[in-house]
Amino acid sequence: MKAVLAIDDVEGVRKAIEMGLRNSGYDVTTAGTYADGIGLAVSRPFDIILCDLKLPDKSGVDIIKALRENKINTPVIAVSGFIDAATMKNALSAGAVAYLTKPFLKKDLIAILESVVPSGER
Repeated sequence: MKAVLAIDDVEGVRKAIEMGLRNSGYDVTTAGTYADGIGLAVSRPFDIILCDLKLPDKSGVDIIKALRENKINTPVIAVSGFIDAATMKNALSAGAVAYLTKPFLKKDLIAILESVVPSGER
């Protein structure tokens, strides 16, 4: 079972991601802030991290940079409610492996998750 960390400041989004992915066989942990997300990411391994780019305490790009500085190479999918070429470029330059725009369909999220960490890989 793949372990996913979903970091988003909107509780409804976190719950929707959690429920959707759990129903599809993923082990999901959620966080609502940069501080909580980094704390979880350094405390245990995840197969993939979904990270909103706009958080109340820091940005998702800051999370990606902090992960890499801590030698945590877990793939990160950047998530945003805004289609902004500069923000997308910053996230990908920082190390995000994909960019997903909210709102998104569960099937699209799972397709990206499977393309980044195929089944059976850990």
